[in-house]
Amino acid sequence: MTPKLVDESEQAEVDAAWDTEIDERLDEILTGKVELVSGEKTLEMVREMLAARRQQ
Repeated sequence: MTPKLVDESEQAEVDAAWDTEIDERLDEILTGKVELVSGEKTLEMVREMLAARRQQ
């Protein structure tokens, strides 16, 4: 599947949306609204969630 190419105006919108998302996420980290977890812990959490789903 070939990726869709976007024109410059569309790319500017995408870039602006990502800039906003990045700013919001960084603010959440700096203000303590979210807790960072390691990649190892993230994988552990995902494995636990998948195991719980399989038991349903």
